[in-house]
Amino acid sequence: MALFKFLHTPKPKQYNFIPRYYNEEKEYLQNRLDQVKKSTESNDPEAIKLRISRGFKQKFRQDQKFRKQQRKKSNLRLVITIVVLFFISYLLLLKYFPHIENYLK
Repeated sequence: MALFKFLHTPKPKQYNFIPRYYNEEKEYLQNRLDQVKKSTESNDPEAIKLRISRGFKQKFRQDQKFRKQQRKKSNLRLVITIVVLFFISYLLLLKYFPHIENYLK
């Protein structure tokens, strides 16, 4: 019997804590109100920057037209970048591919 106890590994003890009540929305709202109060009361440059960036974020979240325009601009930049890179690589291959072929032979 002692041999089996030696090979037996005990299971870890579990911690079962159930909170009585937690209102996530209320805590988020309270934190948000504290931040707004802190940023409006002070004339600190960092608080002003935070207020401005928060305004941009709100506009982006709420205004679907603005979001669509930004997405279009981003996609256009991506397409232009891909076309330019493709064109540059094509020119480089035209110019240097014969030299690379000679080195491989």
